[in-house]
Parts: sequence; structure tokens; C-alpha cells
Amino acid sequence: MIFLLKVVLKDLDDYNRFVFEKLTKVNGIVKMQSSFVLNEIKYVTSLDIPFTGE
Repeated sequence: MIFLLKVVLKDLDDYNRFVFEKLTKVNGIVKMQSSFVLNEIKYVTSLDIPFTGE
């Protein structure tokens, strides 16, 4: 099973604490991969999904 977890933290020190104090304590986690956003291009929280009317 794969989960995508979006975490927003103040800085890399907070991220490091989160990973080592929280995630590493969860049973069953055998692999972690991290990606970091360095710059925000566009902030959108909604999707424009067309309605067909049926």
C-alpha cells in the first residue's frame, strides 16, 4: 500500500524532527521518499470539473 502525505512545516529542522520523532515510530513504514517545493508558481485549491447535466 502506498500513501502520499503532504506535510507543511516551518523549515527543514521541523521536517527532520517530524520524520524522526513521528514517522519512524509508525510500524509498517519500510521506505520513505521526500520531495520539497522550493518555490510556489500558482496556488489553487479547487478543480474546475465540467458538469454534463445528467
